Amino acid sequence: MMRMNLSSAIKLFLFCGVTFLLFGCASTGLEKQNDAPLWLYSDTIPQIFPNEEFLARTAFADDAESARLRADSELSSFFSAEIQSCAYADETFLNSQDSFGSKTNKIRNLSRQIEVSSHGELVALCHTDVFFDKGRKQFAVCAYINREEAWNLLEPRLRSKSQGLEKAYQKSHGEKERFTKIILLNSVLKESDEFYSLYFLACGIVPKKAESFSKIDTLIQNAESESLRLKTLTKILIQADGDDKERLKTKLSEIFSKEGFSVGDDGAVYSVNVKTAFAISENGGIFISYPQISLLVRNADGIVLSSWAKQISKISAYTREACERMVWDRIEKELESNFIEECLNGK
Repeated sequence: MMRMNLSSAIKLFLFCGVTFLLFGCASTGLEKQNDAPLWLYSDTIPQIFPNEEFLARTAFADDAESARLRADSELSSFFSAEIQSCAYADETFLNSQDSFGSKTNKIRNLSRQIEVSSHGELVALCHTDVFFDKGRKQFAVCAYINREEAWNLLEPRLRSKSQGLEKAYQKSHGEKERFTKIILLNSVLKESDEFYSLYFLACGIVPKKAESFSKIDTLIQNAESESLRLKTLTKILIQADGDDKERLKTKLSEIFSKEGFSVGDDGAVYSVNVKTAFAISENGGIFISYPQISLLVRNADGIVLSSWAKQISKISAYTREACERMVWDRIEKELESNFIEECLNGK
């Protein structure tokens, strides 16, 4: 299987994008006006906005404001394409023992997928004066970005975000407790979204200078790989109080399994205990409940490593059965969303 890294994906993206800008951005096939600005035509736009210094896009519309907005939109489209990159890693754990004393004789194939969208934050955006194209009988505007000016705005933000990610990654390396280490690694991945948004934008504008931050992409990949590896070594026992139908246990088992953990009773190194409280009262024929949910993660010595609790907003229904059903639905929804963000991802 061909392996495609982020650098290769970006280069392909840039080649297509630059070609698009050079050959599709201005009026063609029409008789040129003597008083037309250079940016109006595709063969002369490089004279005023050379590609090595600028990104530029000309647009036309029936009025000046619409032309300006359309130019912004078309320049933004250069950054709006989704970039997908898949990296595959086969890791073998065969009769190995890690620093936590765990052994395994299983072979696992780990895969990761990065899917990041850049949504066109147009930094250092400028516009030409409006020009009326007599051939088209429309107004024209060119939106352009000076690459150097854009980099001067992007570089401090990229540097600040990179420093934060490096600090968080180093903190995870200093942690010896496995579950806590996983949470710290996940926090690196959580904070990576903003970095990638800036990074891809910089790659689109100043690719050579953006390469100086490619090491942070590698750091993020390492954090994800290490988190996945540790999760495969971590078995968790789920315990739910007051869960006669085992809805909580089933939902938590599903969540931890999807996150990459092993779930079961035999040989579990960690335990997760979850409790709920949701008394249902009646008031004027309306059944009301204010559900609460709490969760503790403990190691084999019973030490609490992580905790999470949530007070769910008021739930009301016309029957007790409907109210109870809504309570359980809301509890499961909280576990699916907020629990992962606030507990497992180190928010």
